[in-house]
Amino acid sequence: IDAKTAGGEGKGARWLVATLPGDAAITASFIDSHNRLWIGTTRLGAFCLQGRRLTHPVTEGRVSTFYEDRTKTLWIGTWTDGCYQIYPNGRTERHGLADGFGSDFFRTFCEDNDGMMWMGTANGLVRYNPHTGAKSIYRPDGTPGCLPDKSVWSIAKDRQGTLWIGTYFGGVSYMNPSYQIFRHYRASMADRELTSNVVGRMTEDNDRRLWICTEGGGLNVLDLRTGRFGHAIAFPGNGEPTLNLKSIYFDAGRHALWIGTHLGGLTRIDLTTFEKKNWQYEPGNPHGLPSNIVRDIIGYGPYLIVGTQQGLALFNPDTGRFTQLMAKEHIDYVSSIIIDRHDNLWVATEGKGAYRYNLKTRSMRHYVAAKSPHSIGSDNLNHLFIDSKGRLWIATSGNGILCYRPQTDDFEHYGERQRLVG
Repeated sequence: IDAKTAGGEGKGARWLVATLPGDAAITASFIDSHNRLWIGTTRLGAFCLQGRRLTHPVTEGRVSTFYEDRTKTLWIGTWTDGCYQIYPNGRTERHGLADGFGSDFFRTFCEDNDGMMWMGTANGLVRYNPHTGAKSIYRPDGTPGCLPDKSVWSIAKDRQGTLWIGTYFGGVSYMNPSYQIFRHYRASMADRELTSNVVGRMTEDNDRRLWICTEGGGLNVLDLRTGRFGHAIAFPGNGEPTLNLKSIYFDAGRHALWIGTHLGGLTRIDLTTFEKKNWQYEPGNPHGLPSNIVRDIIGYGPYLIVGTQQGLALFNPDTGRFTQLMAKEHIDYVSSIIIDRHDNLWVATEGKGAYRYNLKTRSMRHYVAAKSPHSIGSDNLNHLFIDSKGRLWIATSGNGILCYRPQTDDFEHYGERQRLVG
């Protein structure tokens, strides 16, 4: 962490303030009322910097946000580890799914005029009374005035005390906390058209149908012969259907689609009968799906390889058994997977670079960002692709694209010098 000022020796002088341990990439930061700097990381929780003293109050988890209420209590949201409530005296409490909050993914916080805490999660809006511990969870239930979408990303309070709630797929809602009736502003979508503008992975089956994953509109199908869309399909979720789809794979041998969802696990659709079967994460099952967030799916002979938010697994569809791959590496946030001509499984991640794992010999190589001009250049990777010549290409987050050079076991970088602007 370095600091920058317009004064000092020359304009824009910088100096080192603190060094975080390990591979702690920063996800969020916040300065509280005591002028302490809070630093959220991808894997190591939250650090607190007061003067030159660095402490580590929250030791694990990916931090999403910080919030300080009127009592000077700090609230820390994480992706998978719930939220932390740190009182002014330093006492810490942790809240999450197991405590009746409906989710372990906390994105945003807001205190209303009555001192109630409103928490936006991936599975609903939570109203929490920090004095009594009472809580209520608001989700879509089909009734007039309900919350339009359970995935809450932002909450703001205006001057009159009205709360404005931003959801991932349901637009913007506003409500008076005293009455808890939601009114909405959202885009309209005509019937028989694409049901969401947020489009993810796509695949074509052998009947000239293009299957389209969306975030918020379920699975869309476009008949390439007529140019018409079919009905959207929702999938099993954590207690209710999910419309947020992350990955798709067409299994020609089984004439089936495999769909990876956000919080809804892995689903198979039989394209002959259109029957669906779903697999979800089971705590304590070593041969189960690693996570309900399935971010990529590829075929490998009669098997599938699935990349999830909590690691990789080889899946046997005939037995329903998942076998963990590279478990000792603790690979999280898999963004893309692909297999090259030499049975190397390439794994792109968000925050830990790339892995090359040979499925025959089980040998492994880990590529991380370094100062070398031919290193991977970034640990945050978005997508993998193998072209017709067998070359591996990697799309990075903020550092251009890379082409793997097997002769030297490194990467050729294409970025701003080659006028690549993305």
